[in-house]
Amino acid sequence: MIPHGVLQRVEAALGPVRRITPVEGGCINPAARIDVDGATVFLKWKLDAPEGLFAAEADGLRKLGAATTQLRVPEVLDAWAKGLLLEWLEPAPRGSSFSHQLGRALAALH
Repeated sequence: MIPHGVLQRVEAALGPVRRITPVEGGCINPAARIDVDGATVFLKWKLDAPEGLFAAEADGLRKLGAATTQLRVPEVLDAWAKGLLLEWLEPAPRGSSFSHQLGRALAALH
């Protein structure tokens, strides 16, 4: 369950939360898909996060987004000491050329 203070931060930014769906796959921070009126967002949080953790991640995502048009990087909606709120990106189907396209896009960043 999302801690009350984290949920309050989300609702202050986006309005009332309609649905919360846990997102699996992270090994460090819990994460969830959050549905609000007119939007779906990605939230991850850690109450005892090291200072600057989410600010650094937000900065990195912004820099990646500015550096490429070949990869879809989620927009940072909010970052604070205990959490990170991002645009939700629906997973896309992985066609036969997925690995090749991803490799080219990553290589273009370097």
